[in-house]
Amino acid sequence: MSALAPALVALAGVVGVPLTARAESGPAAERVSSEAPPPALDLRAFVGLGSGLAVDTWLPGRSLRIDLDAETAVPSEFSWGGLAVIVPVARSGPSFLGLRAGDALEYTATLDGWVSGSQFAHAPDAGVVGHLESASGSTLEGQFGAEAVLREHAVICCDDAALRTSSFGLRIALRGELALFDGWALTAQAGLRTADHLLEIKVLPTVAVGVRVRL
Repeated sequence: MSALAPALVALAGVVGVPLTARAESGPAAERVSSEAPPPALDLRAFVGLGSGLAVDTWLPGRSLRIDLDAETAVPSEFSWGGLAVIVPVARSGPSFLGLRAGDALEYTATLDGWVSGSQFAHAPDAGVVGHLESASGSTLEGQFGAEAVLREHAVICCDDAALRTSSFGLRIALRGELALFDGWALTAQAGLRTADHLLEIKVLPTVAVGVRVRL
């Protein structure tokens, strides 16, 4: 028995080391690998049919993204700015599938004898977001959902092509970004909103190119 005891102690040491290493590489490593990437702040400037500035930022833990934008459609004298929150429901690294809720404030210029009605309108929306992102920072994002445009008075033009006090439609947006260096990227985006936004055509199409910097 006295000779057996040291042998058992030695065997326990040999077996214990791998078990300890396995335990450290198990749940703890899984938690580290499943951690979300650090928060990022993206700034964008773009020109086209819908020129302007946009910013989006993540809360710590990437539990929620806040999007802000301000745009204008020259020469239509129509401008808008929006705020949206996006909540991921499934993710793999920086890529995710999420839900979006937003609202935009729209301004339509009015001229006596030509355009009359409310200058301001609200455009709330809700939908889904799919975001793919590479390790280098290139991204592809699509958004799809429903929207409404609400204004106090109908906007009427010279040929009675009115924008109604309430209208409903779809909101579609697609954006691609090609990462270059040090957080800079080229960006291209297109979208379509089908409620009553613009005089004459009513729908709001957007197409623009620009740059993104990640801070």
